[in-house]
Amino acid sequence: MRMEKRERERLDLKVKCRIQSCGDRVRTTWTDVRNISRSGLLVEWRQMDSGTPAPRVGEPLVIDLQLPENVLFGPKCLHLRATVVRVSPEAPGESLVAVKVHRAEFRSWVGQLMRAEPKGRQWTQ
Repeated sequence: MRMEKRERERLDLKVKCRIQSCGDRVRTTWTDVRNISRSGLLVEWRQMDSGTPAPRVGEPLVIDLQLPENVLFGPKCLHLRATVVRVSPEAPGESLVAVKVHRAEFRSWVGQLMRAEPKGRQWTQ
């Protein structure tokens, strides 16, 4: 029996996000968010798509969550500073990665983020 550890209500949400590792294994990749809450989110990690293994518990991450475009404001993202709190293997090369968000702010999706082109699901600069 698994004990429920959620502190906040979660919203099922399927959006793309760009994740950059801040640890000793610097890497950037695209993946999907499965759900989100006020204090964290759960992302799907596919090693085959990203070319890199899942992050480790305790690893700091920078996450840019792509938001739906608004006619008045243009493309925006939610820029998050987070830490990996759990990595749950799902299948060979696939994991669910739970992160705790420490800081969040809205940013423009153009400029810094759009200088690099996504190649498949992997982000290259």
